[in-house]
Amino acid sequence: MTQTDAPQASTLRAQLLSPRVADRVQALYLIEQRAEGLSDSALRRELQQFVSRGVPYFAPEALSYQAWVARALVCWERAWQAPRAVVAAPVHTHRQPRPERLRVARALACG
Repeated sequence: MTQTDAPQASTLRAQLLSPRVADRVQALYLIEQRAEGLSDSALRRELQQFVSRGVPYFAPEALSYQAWVARALVCWERAWQAPRAVVAAPVHTHRQPRPERLRVARALACG
């Protein structure tokens, strides 16, 4: 997901306030996915802890639920403003045979 693919905070808020459980879980999943690639380990840990608590009892009119939604939106904004970790290119473990090594191996095998 690129910066332009990121759901707006208003979309995330709508998901968090949706009566459908799947929408609320999807919103948390998006925060979790974004947290996994952060270079700031303290922020990554904070976001993962927030997500690991799950969605509280759904009561959109309750102040505690509104505070949780606000906290989720703050987490979302911080996750998108934070720098991403640089991922190294995968190292190939399979080595291509080199002709000079094959000659030496054959010479040793033929003895």
